[in-house]
Amino acid sequence: MKSFLLQAASILTLQTLFLFCSCHSLSAQTIADWFEKFPHKREYISLQSAPNNAVIVDTKNYYVRVASVLKTGNSLQTTSTVFKMFINEDGTQHFAYQFVDDNSNGSGCVKSVTKIYTVQDNGEWKDVTPMLLPSVRLSEFYGKKNIPNLIDMNGVISFTPKQNQEGTGLGVALEIPQKGTTLLAHLLPRCESSVLPEYATLLQECKYKTIELLWDTQHTWFIIGKKLEK
Repeated sequence: MKSFLLQAASILTLQTLFLFCSCHSLSAQTIADWFEKFPHKREYISLQSAPNNAVIVDTKNYYVRVASVLKTGNSLQTTSTVFKMFINEDGTQHFAYQFVDDNSNGSGCVKSVTKIYTVQDNGEWKDVTPMLLPSVRLSEFYGKKNIPNLIDMNGVISFTPKQNQEGTGLGVALEIPQKGTTLLAHLLPRCESSVLPEYATLLQECKYKTIELLWDTQHTWFIIGKKLEK
């Protein structure tokens, strides 16, 4: 009888262990799984590699990048999508999403959007960008130098409202790294194919070209770090 009870207990322990392992493996998700579930990416974005769709899935560094080439009329539209997970000290997960249109429908101007999301208990993806990502202003790139009174709206820094509305000027482009957790903010022309002389001069006069945004795992936000000179 005692032997039978011991055998039954062993079987029950093994079953419990199997159940725990099964549940644990089901709850574990790779960065590719999270990317597939992410509801805010463009509909045509796919993790299937193809001649016009280059895919990087770096499971170890929680990183996905998809570069796509689309034909729109007589022009080719090149876009890139980056998706990366950041984890803070208590294990909370945040996801950076970036969509870059390198051609912007033939205008030659780069347009990009970068946002940070967290997943709620009900499965909803909440945009927490304003709480986690600092706004990098033009003055950050010029140090103590005097800068002209420019219009800084819609992610474009321009001399006139008309140029700002057209997307002409300088912009702050964020780079999400494949390795590590430090974002890079670059000061660049918005339209490299048609840089006006006044903006080329303005770009040359800046003290810094790149600013680091450091992931603070304790407070769960990005903070401005080193400023890298040209």
